[in-house]
Amino acid sequence: KRQPPGLKNEANTEHFVDKHRAQLIWSVTNIKPVLDGLLSCDVINNKSYDEIMSISSSMQKMRALFNRHLDSSGDLGKNILFTILEAHAPVLMTYLKSKEHENIAAVSKSLNKLF
Repeated sequence: KRQPPGLKNEANTEHFVDKHRAQLIWSVTNIKPVLDGLLSCDVINNKSYDEIMSISSSMQKMRALFNRHLDSSGDLGKNILFTILEAHAPVLMTYLKSKEHENIAAVSKSLNKLF
């Protein structure tokens, strides 16, 4: 049974949002619906929401979300963020998932040459 790419498993020890953290910080510009979703799912609270929304740039908002709030929510919070980003940044998420599949294919090809 295959798990969604947002979930960790034995072969995938790093969570998708951790693996693509820098790209998400640089690329997600519409933060409000992301924060609304995280707030409604209790990943962040009202104080965190207001604190992040008071930051001027989208990059700084995403960085604050990751550094101050998301790490403490664990895999559940990251799975929720993954789902929210699929809904609100589908082009970015499709791109990042395709890059992940390309990397897996390249590693597999290299391993096949070795054995």
